[in-house]
Amino acid sequence: MRSYLIRMACLANKKVLGEKALVEVPPVMGGEDFALYSRVEPRIPSTLLWLGAVDPKVYAKAKKEGKNLPTLHSSKFAPLPKETLSTGVTAMTAVVENLLSL
Repeated sequence: MRSYLIRMACLANKKVLGEKALVEVPPVMGGEDFALYSRVEPRIPSTLLWLGAVDPKVYAKAKKEGKNLPTLHSSKFAPLPKETLSTGVTAMTAVVENLLSL
């Protein structure tokens, strides 16, 4: 079920954000508490959506220069609030609408 949920979320977001907006990354051993939510009874399938929040020009420059940007929990993290919230709401709405249509 979990892999189905991931595929469904990807398809829903490709439809509303475009294929170029999605980046597939391999699983990581992150330290998010989120993983615990689906490990209690009743077991509910879940997935985590990573949302780009930094100005694309800033991201491209850092990548070109081989520099790391401040992480999510850093006091120097500088997202673009309007664009990040708009994209996040659009992405999550697409996933929920897709799930509710099953």
